[in-house]
Parts: sequence; structure tokens; C-alpha cells
Amino acid sequence: MRFREFKPLQEGNKSDTVRYNSEVGMLAAFCDADISQFDPNMPQQTFSVDTLTNPENTYRDIIKYLSPVYDLPTFNKFYNLGIKYKQRILQELETLGEPAPTTYDWSGGSNINPEGAADVIFGQHPTMHGISIKAESGITLRNLTAVSVGLSEGEDVIEHPDVFARYAEPEWIALKQYGISRVLDIARKQPGKPYSPIKPKYQIVYEPGAMAVQPPKAGKNKGITPGVKNSMAKMAVGKEPMGQDPAPLSENVEGYFKMFDGDKWTELTEQQIYAASNRNAGWQRVFGDHVQANWNKDQQIKILADKLFSSISEIFVDKIKTSLLVKERLHKLLAMGKKGYFYATPKQLYFVPGVEQVDNLILKDVVYGAPKGSAQKFLAYIGMEGGENNATVLVYVRYANGMFDANPTVRIQDLKNPGALAWTKLM
Repeated sequence: MRFREFKPLQEGNKSDTVRYNSEVGMLAAFCDADISQFDPNMPQQTFSVDTLTNPENTYRDIIKYLSPVYDLPTFNKFYNLGIKYKQRILQELETLGEPAPTTYDWSGGSNINPEGAADVIFGQHPTMHGISIKAESGITLRNLTAVSVGLSEGEDVIEHPDVFARYAEPEWIALKQYGISRVLDIARKQPGKPYSPIKPKYQIVYEPGAMAVQPPKAGKNKGITPGVKNSMAKMAVGKEPMGQDPAPLSENVEGYFKMFDGDKWTELTEQQIYAASNRNAGWQRVFGDHVQANWNKDQQIKILADKLFSSISEIFVDKIKTSLLVKERLHKLLAMGKKGYFYATPKQLYFVPGVEQVDNLILKDVVYGAPKGSAQKFLAYIGMEGGENNATVLVYVRYANGMFDANPTVRIQDLKNPGALAWTKLM
């Protein structure tokens, strides 16, 4: 029985499954590979060394990234799509007077390439980087850091890592601590019974009596993070000063809470939970899930959230606008590099020129969009200097990895009217 006839073992997350199968599937098409005997654990049987720029690296990355999440239907879908797109891309290169690529490379586990946004890379091509592959039909450009859109000063500046807290600290802590208070009340009323606002793997349990062991101290994103501004310490009225290590437990402690973050348990008293709430951590996911689940049910959550996001909306607009007036940052937002590349979705194929071919692109405006819960949307209008035809792109600031679990991320997506950026639709 061949490998492809087995049900694949899905060890990675869903996005990894889609990403790696779509990218390697299309790579196989451009390399004219015979996939009838494809085995992701032995890619050298399918991919000829003559078609790859860095054969050993590509073989290694396929085994490392694709093998654990290999999915035959997705792989075949993008292999067949690649067969169709390759013919059109070669035709466009000929029209542009550009040579056809002779070898190909794969970006592997790298999310962002320094030269554009290609996943399948044209080896040693003088003017074209390769092909950016998206499994969804909409045009999503890339994930960025807060620094990239002007919401942070950079790693060398001490700032709050949560961009919402950075610019609206009192409002952020008020919303967060209200969520904590509601969750603790619910858990306390059902001792020994887990409370999971959304997903069972993120839960809290109240245990009467004293903890048997001292809880863990500072830990990277999963434990208690010491150090906090005095202003936040003042917010925790009647609580232990925020940012200090948990106080030693005594035999008189009555009750504590166990939080599960999908990986491990963290045990803390109510006092310690509030004291550590100045920074996001994995064990705090259950509090963020409660806020998200009750966004339109608990009127106090809505009031506190409205105060938080209304206070940052104008600040974010001004900072994003100022940042994107710098051409290098605008080009990065648009996933544009010195070389051109092709952008492929299941339904569309575009040619994206290099920045030197469209040097007159400028930011026209940034406006605050309709938020969706805690996710904040900002629309950037971009076009040619002096022109009236503009593209729009969504700058999406959100808790992509769980509210109060990880800090907000910035995603650039939903590009509309790409023709205004000199994109050429090929299919």
C-alpha cells in the first residue's frame, strides 16, 4: 500500500495543514513532478534535483513541515491548480520579455521573505521573486508586528506588549479585571466543577481549602510576570500590588483557583490572579474567553469595551497614518519588494510588480472601520500619487491567539481593487 493511501496523521494545526499542502502541492506542479508515488517522508523520489535550487534544503523542509500534516485532497487540489497557473505565468513572463525560471525553491517554515512575499521561489531569477499562495479566495497580504504600522516604537523601547493597554491602560485594566471578577464568581459558586466559556481546553476550577504547593513564579507567557507600572498597581484596589511575585501561602488561605491553558495547569489565589493581571499569559485565556463569549450579553462588558476602544481609535488612526507615509513601511504593508511576483488563490491569479515599477504609490487616508468585538479594523486607502483610483486594505488589530492569552497581532487583509496598485489580473 502506498503512503498516499493511508489516512494522514494530523499533528499540526489546521492552518499548517492548509499552508504546507497548498505550497508544496503547487511547487510539485511547477517542478513537473510525478506525484503518483509521492511520499512526504521521501520527497527525493518525486522532486528531481535538477528542478530545485536547493534540493537538500527543500527535501529537509518537506519532511519537517509537510510530513506531519500531509493531506492528500488539499495537496492534489493545489497541484492541479499549479498545472493550470504555470502555463499562464510562463505566458505572462514571455509577454513581459522575462526569462522562464529554471529552478524553484520553497520558503518552508519562513513566514516572511525579505524580497517580497513568495512561497514558491524562482531560483536565481533576475526580476521575479516567485509565487505567493493563499488557500482562501480573498487577498490577504501578510501578518505584521505593531512596529510595522506605527503602534510601537520598537523592541529597544520599554512599552506594554499589549497595544490596547499601551494607549488606554486604565480602560484596558478595568475591562480585564471585570472579566476576571465575573469568572471567579462563577467558578466559586461551583467548587470542583470546571467553567469553560468557549472551549473546554481553556477552563478554571475553584478548589476550597489551601493549595498543597507553592504556585509557580515568573514564566514566559504562561506564568506570572513581575514588574508593572505604579498606575496599574493602583487599579487593583484592595489587592496585592500588581507585578509582585505571589506572596507565600499560609495555612489560613481559604480557596484557590486552577486555570488550564490547553497545555498545563496554573494554581493561584484570587489575590495572586489580580496581582499578575498586568500582563497577558496563557492561563488568563479563560478570562478573555468569558469576555468574548459575553460581549453582547453582559452590559457592563459592553460599556467597558466601548470606553477602551473609543479611547484608542483616533490614536491608532493617527499613528498608522503617520507610519504609512513612509514608503518603505507602505511597501512592507503591501507585501511588495524590489522584484515582482505572482499572487495565487484558488480562484484568482495576479501579477504584482516590484516597487521600482510603481514608485509613485502613496497612502491617501486611514479611517476607523466597524469593529467586530475586540477586533479593531482600520481601512487604509492607497493609490497612485495624483490619481483618483484607490485600493483599500484592512489593517486588522486583534487577539488572534486568544484574548488575554497572547498580545494583539496586526494582519493585513481584504485588499480591494488591487488594480489601483498596478496589480494585473491574469486569471
